[in-house]
Amino acid sequence: MKPRLPAATLVLLMMLSTVPLVAGQADVPDVRISEVLVSASSEDYDGVDWNGDGYIGSTSDQFIEIWNAGSTPVDVSDWWLDDEEGGGSPPCRLPWDTVLEPNARVVIFRADSGIELDYYGGDSAVLRTAEGALVDSMSWPDKDSWWDRPYIPLDNGTLWKDDAPTPGSHENATVTAPIAGLRCYTALDHLHSGAYVLTGRVVTMDDAGTVHNDGSILVEDGIIVEVWNGDAPSDLTLEGVPVHHTDATIYPGLLDLHNHLHYNTAPVWPVENHMSSPNEWGGYQNRYQWKNHPDYSEFVTKPKMLLHGGPYFDLEFAAMKYVEAKVIVGGTTASQGAPSNPDDAYASVLARNIEDWNFGRDEIHTKVTELESDYIGNHIKTGNASQELDAWFLHLGEGVDESSRAEFDILVANDLLVGELVLIHGTALTATEFQKMGEVGASLVWSPLSNLLLYGDTTDVAAAKAAGVNIALAPDWSPSGSKSPLHELKIADLWDDEILGDIFTDEEMVRMVTSNAADATSWEEHVGRIAPGMAADLAVIDSNQIDPYRNLIDAVDPDVRLTVIGGMALYGDADLMEAMRGDDHEAAGMFGKRIDVTA
Repeated sequence: MKPRLPAATLVLLMMLSTVPLVAGQADVPDVRISEVLVSASSEDYDGVDWNGDGYIGSTSDQFIEIWNAGSTPVDVSDWWLDDEEGGGSPPCRLPWDTVLEPNARVVIFRADSGIELDYYGGDSAVLRTAEGALVDSMSWPDKDSWWDRPYIPLDNGTLWKDDAPTPGSHENATVTAPIAGLRCYTALDHLHSGAYVLTGRVVTMDDAGTVHNDGSILVEDGIIVEVWNGDAPSDLTLEGVPVHHTDATIYPGLLDLHNHLHYNTAPVWPVENHMSSPNEWGGYQNRYQWKNHPDYSEFVTKPKMLLHGGPYFDLEFAAMKYVEAKVIVGGTTASQGAPSNPDDAYASVLARNIEDWNFGRDEIHTKVTELESDYIGNHIKTGNASQELDAWFLHLGEGVDESSRAEFDILVANDLLVGELVLIHGTALTATEFQKMGEVGASLVWSPLSNLLLYGDTTDVAAAKAAGVNIALAPDWSPSGSKSPLHELKIADLWDDEILGDIFTDEEMVRMVTSNAADATSWEEHVGRIAPGMAADLAVIDSNQIDPYRNLIDAVDPDVRLTVIGGMALYGDADLMEAMRGDDHEAAGMFGKRIDVTA
């Protein structure tokens, strides 16, 4: 479990439209939680895009405002912000070098903190110093907030619902959006405490392609401290540090850059019964055709809706744990495509969710719906110009007809072809489009199995490679894709051998699910390679092949000896799990595996 700060004592007296406020302690600076917006209207109800990120509504525009009410500057660097302590969203820390001048205010939006303010169950906003001393807190009861009516603390110690939000300003001011929010960084998920050494053949995936056949990795507090071959460096002190001999091959954890995780309880959709307007090889022409087939609702939409929907089984938490267990079983340590409004109860369990709370590199946006000609995407342009944008995952060109290819023309015409673009599918694109992507440094995510099942063809990755496009490989979803990047590697390898003429080396294939994927997400300093200073996200695979890259391509699920995220062993063979986790795990499947779903 992630560490939590001690719970604060919050007094709650419910009085119609007012709620008492717990004032800050006398021995800390006079910094206050001065305004909180819980219920932000959506675009359909004339909501305001307060932070200017292109998303309108509570999932992005909820905010907590912090005000220096004192007469001297206050350094709030590394202060903690949380909602319900011991529950709710993970706490986050204010960034370094953040000093509030007297009477200055900063605004922390949900999009920048991951803190979800609960309307239905009531919630709190809590501010603490870096050492954990309570500075200020605010609480409100369930179903109490009103649309676009923020809570404001009054002098008598109660809260008042003001007439309109005024983020960054006094409550009597008139505020025009957008407002620049302050980033708030969640601590590294799954952080392991302590140190250990893993030994084995270490495939670093660094730019030189270094492989340590007699390798060792020192992990401390979830971070890789040192990597070496043969004897340990003389300056390392390893006394008392446990050593775990894997007798296997250690890779960076696999990264899945294209999925729709909440659908992954469904089996493969029998697409052979749904061919419409077949192309040369058989298949749909574009993604807008198969979504309209009557069976789509029955076989794809309803299973997800019944499991996840509150009015039905309401098993979203359990379903997502099952889905993420499938992820780590394949050696994957991070996946893209979680629900757009994830429940905080599962958003940070097991595998990393790429859109949520990772390394402070979370200026990540996703667009799955059609790119229409009037799409402006100011949040993408602004993020690109400020260099704060980390990645934009865009489904585009999914099909084999001209209408699918023409979506790329909209992208270019609207000035949205940026280096942070992670273009998913691109099945209809030609060498011309890939050349433009290569010129700006954009990335492509290739999902061959899903393409072949739905359209009878797949992306022209040969043209993409020739244009210098960074290529990642990912499985898409279970209704038409494979189980994991480990499985998708086999489809890609077969296509490369049989159709493309073996234009990709085995190393290049493995990079598609490790270093290339990390580069596409702007995570290159954190995962995707094995090096000091990187997060200890690792996949340990039985050594069945002499060539380390072919070893991963040919591996199947039972060959996954260990999956490690943030230094924490979450899944693997019983001997390693028992050595690294004691009895904190349970049996998983028929191959002597163990899993810890409580980490």
